[in-house]
Amino acid sequence: MKPFLQNIADKIVELPQLDEDTISEIIPIVQDGLDVDLIREIFMMNEDIKFRIKIASWMHEGFNLPISAEEIKELFSSEEAKTAFDLTDTMSDDLALALSLSLPVAIDNFRKNANFDQEFFGSQQ
Repeated sequence: MKPFLQNIADKIVELPQLDEDTISEIIPIVQDGLDVDLIREIFMMNEDIKFRIKIASWMHEGFNLPISAEEIKELFSSEEAKTAFDLTDTMSDDLALALSLSLPVAIDNFRKNANFDQEFFGSQQ
């Protein structure tokens, strides 16, 4: 997951401020770094039901529940993700904000453009 977060951090460094234009440039980078296994890992990362509900909303048609930058920091609590946040140092707030704004959209776009439901949920759906 480090390369996934690092690619986003690298893009944030290139762009002067975190505005709508920046986020729209970050969304494809986030989406390009996604695959079913990473989305499954993000889903399984935190056992807190509020995160599972939010992430599930990004994976299904309908309204994408928002997530805050602080919640992103809570969600990515694994050692590898903490290391990635530490590597970006002063950008961790920007990185968390970028992920909070782009991850729901990117996962939703990924789902729409891939055979995601069958791969993620198997034959249950």
